[in-house]
Amino acid sequence: MATARVLAVRELLRAEGFADVKTHQDLAGLDRCTEGRWPGTPGT
Repeated sequence: MATARVLAVRELLRAEGFADVKTHQDLAGLDRCTEGRWPGTPGT
């Protein structure tokens, strides 16, 4: 379950232009790491 902090980080990444934003859980099932992909030009 996403906490307010996790949701805020996701929103910040999206607001800065990151795509495919997602949060990964640790072995205990807790939200641990949030990532996003920078949608740069392919091949650069």
